[in-house]
Amino acid sequence: MAPPHRGLSKGINQGLSDGINQSHVVTKRKLAPRPSDRKGKMSKRVNFVKGLIREVAGFAPYEKRITELLKSGKDKRALKVAKRKLGTHKRAKKKINEMANVFRKKRKSGASLTTRTTPRGDLQGWADLPEELLHSFMSLMGSFVQLLSFSGTCQSWRAAFSSYPAKPALCGVLPPLLVRPMDNWDAPNHRGHDGFGLRKCKVIDVVNQKTALWCQIPDLADGELFFAGSSFGQLICVHGQECHVLDVFTGATIHAPLLQSEVKKHARVTCGVLTAPVTSPESHLLLCISFTWFGGFSLLAWHVGSGSWSEAIKCPRIDQVIQFNGQLIARDYNYKLYVLSVVPNLGLEQIISESDDADPTPFVSPWLVACGGMLVMVSRDMNDNLKHEFNAYKLDRSAALAKWLEVSDVGNYTLFSGNDIRCPKLACESPGVWGGSCNHVIYAHEGDPAWSTHEIADEHGIDVMAGLEFRTDHMYENVPSFWVYPSFMYS
Repeated sequence: MAPPHRGLSKGINQGLSDGINQSHVVTKRKLAPRPSDRKGKMSKRVNFVKGLIREVAGFAPYEKRITELLKSGKDKRALKVAKRKLGTHKRAKKKINEMANVFRKKRKSGASLTTRTTPRGDLQGWADLPEELLHSFMSLMGSFVQLLSFSGTCQSWRAAFSSYPAKPALCGVLPPLLVRPMDNWDAPNHRGHDGFGLRKCKVIDVVNQKTALWCQIPDLADGELFFAGSSFGQLICVHGQECHVLDVFTGATIHAPLLQSEVKKHARVTCGVLTAPVTSPESHLLLCISFTWFGGFSLLAWHVGSGSWSEAIKCPRIDQVIQFNGQLIARDYNYKLYVLSVVPNLGLEQIISESDDADPTPFVSPWLVACGGMLVMVSRDMNDNLKHEFNAYKLDRSAALAKWLEVSDVGNYTLFSGNDIRCPKLACESPGVWGGSCNHVIYAHEGDPAWSTHEIADEHGIDVMAGLEFRTDHMYENVPSFWVYPSFMYS
């Protein structure tokens, strides 16, 4: 006979010949609660916020469709609609039960299912909610579409959105928007206030891909303007001696003073970047420009709002400038790094590293991105299977001679990039909040699909024909697809 099962208290013997613990009734062991037990269960705060938004905005279109199908007795079709929207059978069943309960309550009370619970014309109560409470709602938003819906509810909510002090912090949590200039809408282009052609472009929110968003940006196809860069929700374009800073979504334009007379119509501009949002008193516009086709490069700075450019300094060809730990880090065409200072004087100080004199260079089409306190260089290398793979290197400055250390994990970040060095490279922390995956690169394409997702240091690699071309010399082409955070997030 088997020994008694340890850890279980014996009960009354049932006289059975088989069974655990020789047929004695045992007491069920109580397990400690696990974090996964809370999955799908809302806290009081989240439940309150969702209920409040439901009261103000009413049911979503798919929820109204489900209730109409349930009302007509088409339960299977309602389940199919819910499953297509929510992704899994379990979620769909839960939503069907929820809407069935709502349907029964509405039928008893005689209310309509297709109208809002609170009419739009009777929002005085919601409009008077305290600003602190409205700010707490914003911290729970999971996408820019939700933020736009929030700000459009009523005037007081819009004012609360404008005064929310932590909007810049949301830029590191919410995924950026993808602007696709090559994805034109079926609408005629027209001339903007400055006489330049505008084109209507599709904008995609990674979290809400089916939501129709669009913007208007300058049409560079006619050769009047060429694209120098993008930062803080602004496009930087140059036309001869003129330089324009244009808001991607509002179209508001800031005109910089004329460049030096030596600048010809087709001067080479390799990099254009803002050091801060245009509304900041510390904002400067930086341009790396060659006054002649075969001449050297110069770096210019304009304090936004002032009447003149700073005196140009000679420099190598600068391809990228990013912010890291309160400093401006510049990378030149030969992948060397510099600390860039703007005030009190414009200057470059090289960061000496072991790879500066390496021949050949260990990087292929690299780009810089700041992942919290880690400065990362992402290189598109070729593995032993003749396939591409994204490899990450962090800068170690603990010694006098800096070095790049290869890392297999960039932490709890998703990186956003594209095929043009002039476009910003962004990092989004905690991507699991909106359904993303950490340690991945989301790479924007010109054609279809709009983007592809690749794991960093993936041993399987990426097919050579996957459309991962990277441009550094195409300075006169139209604006490529690029990731952007709207400028209102920085105000």
